[in-house]
Amino acid sequence: MVLNDDKMVSEIAGHILTHPGHKTSFATAPEEVVKRFRETRESGNPFDLVILDLTTAGSMNSKQAVVEIRQADPSIRALVASGFSNDPDFRWSRYQAVQC
Repeated sequence: MVLNDDKMVSEIAGHILTHPGHKTSFATAPEEVVKRFRETRESGNPFDLVILDLTTAGSMNSKQAVVEIRQADPSIRALVASGFSNDPDFRWSRYQAVQC
């Protein structure tokens, strides 16, 4: 699952992920990611990885989405990315963070 509100970024991520054979799904808001994550988990075909843009529009932010997703599945791999490396949210104390 890829969350990004920029269509071009989503398309590039889709090409990168589908080239080696991964199935991809896209969302434009954190709420949509949480909803679809729960639906796929309940259907028995959960996502293996969730990639979220840190800065997106919506009533929920990506940090909150990761918290909700981790409550449903603590072992989910979640990657949060941003073009803003000085964002204080990259320093979440309970999560691993890498600045590039």
